[in-house]
Amino acid sequence: YGNGGFDTKLNTNGFSINYGGNVSLSNHQYLNTATLFTVAGNITQDGSLTLNGATLNITGDYSHTLGTTIVDSGSITVGGNYQYGDNSDARLFMDHNSGSITVSGNAIIKPHTAYHSLTAGVLDVKGDFTHATGVHQNNFNPTGTHKTVLSGTSKQTVSFGIVPESGFNIRSAILGDLP
Repeated sequence: YGNGGFDTKLNTNGFSINYGGNVSLSNHQYLNTATLFTVAGNITQDGSLTLNGATLNITGDYSHTLGTTIVDSGSITVGGNYQYGDNSDARLFMDHNSGSITVSGNAIIKPHTAYHSLTAGVLDVKGDFTHATGVHQNNFNPTGTHKTVLSGTSKQTVSFGIVPESGFNIRSAILGDLP
């Protein structure tokens, strides 16, 4: 899955798919409604991914270094760390209230450009949140109803490369005030 030289459209009609091992997503992958796709390993993404109401569970790390992720009304759960961008043209779209990304580890946000759309949905981070700037200073600047939740069970560190150009729109801390 995801290593071929063609686009993949996966519709399991409500059945689940479990994959044991690491996955590399290239080209454009579509996970359609009612699909539960679990990867027992890491995902490296250098293509595009669209979750059309699907659920993607990753037990390891998720490295989104290039391409576009459209969360849509789907959800991504990352058991390890999530890296969005690597001073590259990675793009993230969260534009539906029911869309979510939950990260059990750290979230490292460092896209090269400001080309993303974070207008709705929830980014829930249980580890540290680190933002590093690329070419554009406002390359993490959610708007609308997009919410960032810090829900770790111990102290979390939040850092931004440049403020006030980048930051949270609506934020919530489960254990107390934000630093």
